[in-house]
This record gives sequence, structure tokens and C-alpha cells, in this order.
Amino acid sequence: MDSIDRNSPIPLYYQIKEQLKNYIELNKLPAHTLLPTEDELSKKYSVSRLTVRNAMKELINEGIIYRIQGKGTFVSEKKLITDLTSLKGFNDEMESIGKKTKAKVLFNGFILPDAKVVKIFKLKKNQKVLLLSRIRFEGNIPRAIENAYLNISAYPELIEIKEKDMSNLSLYKLLKDKFQIFPTHAKEEIEIIHANKKISKILNIKENDCVLSIIRLTSSQDNIPFEYVESKYKKDNFKLRITLEAK
Repeated sequence: MDSIDRNSPIPLYYQIKEQLKNYIELNKLPAHTLLPTEDELSKKYSVSRLTVRNAMKELINEGIIYRIQGKGTFVSEKKLITDLTSLKGFNDEMESIGKKTKAKVLFNGFILPDAKVVKIFKLKKNQKVLLLSRIRFEGNIPRAIENAYLNISAYPELIEIKEKDMSNLSLYKLLKDKFQIFPTHAKEEIEIIHANKKISKILNIKENDCVLSIIRLTSSQDNIPFEYVESKYKKDNFKLRITLEAK
């Protein structure tokens, strides 16, 4: 960590904040690494503890560090960044930040869908869909619940997925490699909701905690909607990113 410039118009707390942030990133400090105390930092920079506290508060608000009362301040886990301008599955998103993933299959079978899915896939009466319901993990930490409804009326070959061990397979990779179905475009709806008892138990959070709800309808290269997914993500390790271009 460098010294601060007392002649700069940039506030001291902000300089300290940026230096701590760069220190964490450049040294690639792993999650849960213990950071110097406020006393240690105030002595290093020859500033008041209040100045250091303001710097730390900014980093906490940005999700870069977290504090445990009586134990200290630690490096936060790296957030999963979802780029809203690209079409990726959970595995691809996690691999892009160097995280290992796994899944627990809750259900993999045929169901009669509700009216909403019937309308989306333009199904006839009593036509079924394949529901693949999974808990998605980062390492051993549950990050999301994902319910994927697959349009087997449009693509009957997807029936084979029922016989696959989807705890170890990427759905998008399987679609591309085995079935030559390529996700080309999708529509997403994103909102914050409160976790019910079931969601809170699976994600190991408190009931009524906020979670990120993402609904995605994905179409193939044939412009046919083949996948409707409802996902609930833990909000503490998730960030959305979008690139905007001027027209």
C-alpha cells in the first residue's frame, strides 16, 4: 500500500479506500483474508480512525470487504458477474471468474405445465414439458435454485435429457454438442423478491431475505422458444452488468 497525497483535492478517506481496493486486487487476496485493523491503518497513513473507518465503510458498501464484530475485517468473496449482453448458462458464468460448480438435481422428468408455460411454448392440451430443477453450487455453497422447462414438443430429442445425470452436465453444452440446438437469443425479467420458506432453506438464508429472481425465455437458431427458466439467486454474491451503446 502506497502513501497518500495530502496536497491532492481527493479526500483522504477516498485515497485510502482506493489503495486498499487495489491492494486486494493486485495481490489477489483470497476471500476471507483478514485485513489490517483500523488502528494499524490509521498509524500507517497518519490519519484519524474516523478517516479509515469511512474508507472501510465505502468498501463494505461496495461488497469488497465485510466486517465481523469482535473478529475484524475480511476480504469478501468475488461476485458472480452476469453480463446482460451475452447469453450464458450458470456454468459458463462461474467458469469466467474461475469458480468450480456443481449441481444437485431436485427433479428431472415430464410434467403438465401451467397455463403460462403452455402459452409461451404454444402447446396443445395435455402436451407435457421436461422440467429440470436443480440447486446450483459454487463449490459447496448453494447460489441458486433453477427450474428449466424444456419444449419437448418442438424438440422431441430433448426427451433424452431425462436419462442424463444433470448434476455433472451443463445443459447449454449438451444442447449444442449433442442436439445441435444453439441458444441464439433470450428475453429476461429481473426483480428482487422475498424468499419463502422453501427457498430460504435451500439457499441457507433467512425467510423473507431478498433474492434475485431471473426469468429467461430462450430461443434457438430456428427462432423457436425451447427453454423457459425461473431462477432464484442469493443476492450477496451476484452483480449484473450491461454494456450500453449510444444510438
